[in-house]
Amino acid sequence: ALSSSGRLPSAVLGGDRIGKHCWESPQGAEQSASCSVMSRVSWCEKSVPSQPPPMRRRATKSDLKKIKQKVSRARRRGEEAWTDEEVDRAGLTLDDQPPRTLADLVTTKLVQTADWDCGLACVQMALSSLGLNEADVPTALLRSRLASKEVWSIDLAYLLADFGVQCEYWTAHASAADTHDGCAFYAKTIEEDTARVSALLAAAAEEGVCVRERVLTAAQLWNTLMDEEYALIALVDQPSLYAPLGESRTGDFMGHYVLLVGCDAARDSILLKDPGRREARTVLVKREIFEYARLVEGTDQDLIAVPLFQSTPASPEAGSLPKVERAIARAAAWAGMAKASQSDNAWRWLLEGAAFSDETTLHEHTW
Repeated sequence: ALSSSGRLPSAVLGGDRIGKHCWESPQGAEQSASCSVMSRVSWCEKSVPSQPPPMRRRATKSDLKKIKQKVSRARRRGEEAWTDEEVDRAGLTLDDQPPRTLADLVTTKLVQTADWDCGLACVQMALSSLGLNEADVPTALLRSRLASKEVWSIDLAYLLADFGVQCEYWTAHASAADTHDGCAFYAKTIEEDTARVSALLAAAAEEGVCVRERVLTAAQLWNTLMDEEYALIALVDQPSLYAPLGESRTGDFMGHYVLLVGCDAARDSILLKDPGRREARTVLVKREIFEYARLVEGTDQDLIAVPLFQSTPASPEAGSLPKVERAIARAAAWAGMAKASQSDNAWRWLLEGAAFSDETTLHEHTW
C-alpha cells in the first residue's frame, strides 16, 4: 500500500535505503572505490530547481465539485475567481497527462534510429538531462565508441563513463557466462558477446565504470523514482511492457531499453520515455505491468542509475580511444594475446577486433 506521500512503506524495504543514501548489498560485499558515485555526487551548475516540482494528484469529481462551489461563492461576493487557479492552489491538476517530474522536465524525448540502438537513445536522453543535447551527442558519435552492434547494459555504462558521467550499473548477474544459455534473443552472437562483456566487466573498475551485483525490489524501485534524484535506464521485455494486465505473455524474450523518469502515485504507474515510440509525451505504464516486464528472464533486472545532480558531462576528445576498446585490449593482454588467440575462439575475436566503426582500430591498439 502507498503512504499518503505516495511512497511505499519503509517496512517493505527490509531496511535497505535507495535514493538519498547509497545502500550496501545484502551480502555485505565490499565495493570498489569507483562505486562511491551516489555518495560523492557533485551538484550541477545547471539551472535546475533546488527542489523537485511536487507530484500533483488529478482532481476527482468530488474535488472539482468543492472547488467550483468555492469559486461560485467568491464570484457572488464580487471577487475574481477561476477554477483552474483554485485547482492549482489546492495542489491538484486537471490534466490527464502524467505529472511532470524533475527527470521528465530536464530530459529530451528521443526516438531510436535503428532496431538495435534503443540503448543509445536512452544514453542520449540521460545525457540531455545533464545538459548535453542531441546535437552535442549525435548517434554516430555514440556508435563510433562501441565495439559491437549487440549492445548490452555494460556497453551503455561504458558510454556514459566516456562522457564523464557518474552513474552505477546494477544487475542480478555481473557476469556474461552461462546466464543466457537457451535464450533465443542472445543465441546468435552469444560467444562473441560473452567474450566482450566479460572483458568489459573485468576492466570496469580500472575504467571508472561502477558495476554492482544487486537487484531492486518493486518497493525500492518505486521509492527511488519518488525521490526524483535519478534517471534510470532499464532493460525490459518489450512485448510485456504494453501487454494488458493479467494477460499471460507467450513468445521469446525481446530486450528493449527505456528511460524511467518518475512515478505517478495517483495512477499507480511508472513514468518512462520509450525510444521505440514516436510520440513526444511521457508514457504511463502500470506498476504491476512494468514490474513483470523488467523481471522477465533475460533482463537480469538491469538498471543504470544516472544522478540528475552532477556537473555537465563533456564529449570525449576527438580521436581518443573509447573505453570499451581500451578494456578489451587489456583483457586480450591478460589472456596471453597470441597464445590465447590460438587456443580460444572467443579471445581470438577480441584480438582481431570487432569495432564495427573501424575494424582495424582495436587490433592495432591491442598489439
